[in-house]
Amino acid sequence: MVIVIGMTKEFTKLIDMERSRAITIGLNRNYANNFWYRTTKIGKPLNLLTNAFIILTIFVFIKIGLKEGLLALLLTGFYSVSVQKIAGWHVRSKLLSDEVLFNVAYEAWSATLKNNSSGEIIHFPTSWKEWIG
Repeated sequence: MVIVIGMTKEFTKLIDMERSRAITIGLNRNYANNFWYRTTKIGKPLNLLTNAFIILTIFVFIKIGLKEGLLALLLTGFYSVSVQKIAGWHVRSKLLSDEVLFNVAYEAWSATLKNNSSGEIIHFPTSWKEWIG
């Protein structure tokens, strides 16, 4: 059990349930990418690099050929998905370390909770504190 000063009992229970994989925190991809992009030093260049890869892929299609263009497209897609996953991990760790930030994200519909055993998904305006309770 995690006990941190300043966190409510419900939030510590939420953290414990997420760590034990009883629930999953779902995130809006745009929220995760934008938050990561604006709050980390590595997020900004990696997100900008995604745009550079897209331009490079178009260039490869036009100048080099279809086969190499498809390979560049595949690699760009793999890179973009990887960056999104890293951003999601970063944001989940930030949300689980700050109850106020979690509440803001939840009320903005950027974070949802899913019960892994029943498949039930809850989102704002349903109170996550009552659902966890």
